[in-house]
Amino acid sequence: MSGNLKIKDSTIIQLYSRAEAPCRDYYGLTVTDANILFSTWKISYGPHLHPKCRVVSYEDIKYDKYLQEEIRTTFGYGAFLFIRSLYNNEHKLETLTKNVFFYLMKYLKIKDIFNLAQTSKILKELCNTDNVWKIIYQKYLKRNCYPDELRNAMDIGWKEMAKRKSLLRKKTVNSINTTQKLQDKSKIKLKIPNKPASKQGSAVKLIEHATPRKPITKPTIPNMSAFKPTIPNESTGKHVSAVKLLNSIPDKPVIKKILPNRPIIKQVSNVKNKLSDRSLKIK
Repeated sequence: MSGNLKIKDSTIIQLYSRAEAPCRDYYGLTVTDANILFSTWKISYGPHLHPKCRVVSYEDIKYDKYLQEEIRTTFGYGAFLFIRSLYNNEHKLETLTKNVFFYLMKYLKIKDIFNLAQTSKILKELCNTDNVWKIIYQKYLKRNCYPDELRNAMDIGWKEMAKRKSLLRKKTVNSINTTQKLQDKSKIKLKIPNKPASKQGSAVKLIEHATPRKPITKPTIPNMSAFKPTIPNESTGKHVSAVKLLNSIPDKPVIKKILPNRPIIKQVSNVKNKLSDRSLKIK
């Protein structure tokens, strides 16, 4: 039991993977502070055997090319680079100690922690640990944890605690919004003026509240006395009054050109009679 507890306390990361088809073998990789545990469970062929575990130190894995290649093919190139940076003592965000990594997470926002978990497979596993979820829980509530919450987290885990708390908060916010909407609807009433005591007062108040109407305009009738009939003048193209046209007719030369076969007196009288008949018809 003591050995298992030490491994759990010193584990940096745990990865699980399945072999490519048609193979159905399962693989597990646990990285601790001192060793690497590579476990295989072969169920593709033959009788189902128990999983085998192989413990390798950082010094031995440097020279074990077969194990390096198997880790790269089963768990990906990112996991291989993470293990290589561990045995080469390279300083990266993934290779930091647990205490330093958790201390840095306290200064990040919740959105930043989730964005960091999406950058790589290793950082996703590191940000998905129980200690990081405790930090997220405290940041979400903006306070420290109560003793009852600490007891519940021992059984459920901080990830499940954060999920339940977020769901409860969403439900309470939705219920508050619905109650506020119902209260606002009940407060809204039609603004009707108070009923007056007397009929005279009621009529006056109704007139005050009534909307103003537009004044009715009577249709304008034109003055027919000022109307004068006009006749179009062929020479100018404008309309000229009949009286002016009668007065402007010459007696001698123009009539001879228009009607040469008739005498002058008859021509003038006939033209004047026609013009007077036209003016009477227009009127």
